[in-house]
Amino acid sequence: MAYNMINPLEKEFLVKLYRRSPNVKMSEFCTANSVSVAAFASWMKKYDEGGLEAL
Repeated sequence: MAYNMINPLEKEFLVKLYRRSPNVKMSEFCTANSVSVAAFASWMKKYDEGGLEAL
């Protein structure tokens, strides 16, 4: 799944899932979910700044 094909609800789910997994490295999480680290970091920042609407 390409990161630009993921809808905002899916992005929010992944952000929340990652944050509930403190022992998982971001790079491993992103690889397992077929998302680039850069894109995922961007989603986390956007989510922190504006919630679901920002995604």
